[in-house]
Amino acid sequence: MGERAISLIDDVDSVEESSIIASSVKTSCVFASFINSVLVNALDYDDTSQADHPGATIIPAALAVAEKIGSISGKELITAIILGYEICEKIGRAIQPSWIRYIKVHGMSHQTFGAVGAASKLLKFDKWKFLNAIGLAGAFSPVPHAGKFGLDERPVVWIKNNVAWTSLAGVFAALLAEKGFIGSRSILDGDTGFWIMASSDKCGFDEMVKFEAYEILSVSFKTYPCCRWLHTTLDALRDIILHENISVDDVKKVNVRTIAPLVEKFMDYDSRNMIDAQFSLPYAVAMILCRIPRLKWYSKEILFNDKIKNVMRLVKAEVDEDAN
Repeated sequence: MGERAISLIDDVDSVEESSIIASSVKTSCVFASFINSVLVNALDYDDTSQADHPGATIIPAALAVAEKIGSISGKELITAIILGYEICEKIGRAIQPSWIRYIKVHGMSHQTFGAVGAASKLLKFDKWKFLNAIGLAGAFSPVPHAGKFGLDERPVVWIKNNVAWTSLAGVFAALLAEKGFIGSRSILDGDTGFWIMASSDKCGFDEMVKFEAYEILSVSFKTYPCCRWLHTTLDALRDIILHENISVDDVKKVNVRTIAPLVEKFMDYDSRNMIDAQFSLPYAVAMILCRIPRLKWYSKEILFNDKIKNVMRLVKAEVDEDAN
């Protein structure tokens, strides 16, 4: 076991095998998967589904491993990514906790399985290696930390939903399995399975094996580069100002009736950085009112603009009991 662990050094130590997006830098596929996941998730403009943000974990992992291997076709890469979504989404949906449990503890630890699934497919694992890789990935998955996201103790944590660590953990698990490391072959099973490790209070085991359509077809893309919980408000506001041809100079006050979590945790008027702004209802509303192009929302000239700050102060929110 020690020899096999030591042999991993050549795979992760000062190796230039996988590219960092939008740069000339190369590093090991393990670190590339982590850094590229950070970059994909940086603007909060990634894909989204019922349980998670799968693309920010799966696609960087697949790209990094494919580049490391070097002889992967486009078809093979796409197939691996689709498989990663299948595994990630089925497990994520199966272990979703009840709402009562969710508000106490939740996270996206299961996305590790999407990364390891894509990596294992690219590495052409047989059944034995694949099962070991899945078991190692479950053991490497981070704790569900979203309860300490930072929404009520600004600034918000920069790792957000921890999509980068799940990418790294999945790739690392696959590389260990390739070296012959043994993991649990029943990591998902029974009363002590991954669902309880992830602090859920229920598990729909049938969901993990049910197939109705490819999971990747059910994900959605964000209309705005911010937390998806803000999007319905922004849609409504955008429809109003476009239909009524309202200018920001016409606005004296914006009153938002919404769910309690937005009122309690998203009313940040002093965003210190772009991550705080991505989880600020006043900031997002100001972006719509001022008609700022979405890819410029977090530029320094916008983020620290006094006019934007003044518009943010016009935004108030109260709980709508029906919506709540």
